[in-house]
Amino acid sequence: MNVVIFGATSYAGRSILMEVLAQNHQVTILVSNSNLLCPQDKNLIIVEGSEFSRRAIRSILHNQDVVIQCLGVGDNCYCSSTSLVSFATEVIVEAMEKRNVRHLIAISNADLGNGSASQSWFFNKLILSYFAKRSKVIREDKYSMEQIIMSSKLDWTIIRCPAIVDKPAKGYCRATLDGKGFKLSITAEDMASFVASQITLNTHLKLTPLISN
Repeated sequence: MNVVIFGATSYAGRSILMEVLAQNHQVTILVSNSNLLCPQDKNLIIVEGSEFSRRAIRSILHNQDVVIQCLGVGDNCYCSSTSLVSFATEVIVEAMEKRNVRHLIAISNADLGNGSASQSWFFNKLILSYFAKRSKVIREDKYSMEQIIMSSKLDWTIIRCPAIVDKPAKGYCRATLDGKGFKLSITAEDMASFVASQITLNTHLKLTPLISN
């Protein structure tokens, strides 16, 4: 399939990019600097431009099937406020709707649970308290991002991740909608494997699975 990845040079994005390429999809990425270290692959198209540019985003969405959005500002953001991810998401969603690209997979944070997950004692007392150290402004930006996606007309999946760790893959991934069985970390490779699987499986459309090892 033809896949666009926004945020492909981020920590999570690099793993997702490698996994999607390994599954032989045709991938297009948008980077602000073409000199950034990117893998050499016959199925990879690198386009230089801004992830906040409506023109650039609309252009690379032509003839695409799936969009993966894994943008982030990093866990060590000490700014008083940020709307970078939510603003970029708004631009991406708008362009997808205009280009009639229906399928969006977005990476979010584990501490943004909703529905039955956020109402459980386990989720509120253990998971949310563990991730409370994460910058509040990052959570607020990701929350705004999720609201933009959920209110869109797209076929979306929002994948909420815990700490993504640089360790050998365990070869499995737990996905839960109610917080049961959720752990506090996931390897980058296992996270990427689950994200890439949703390109074709479509098992979590209009859902917000929590994933972990």
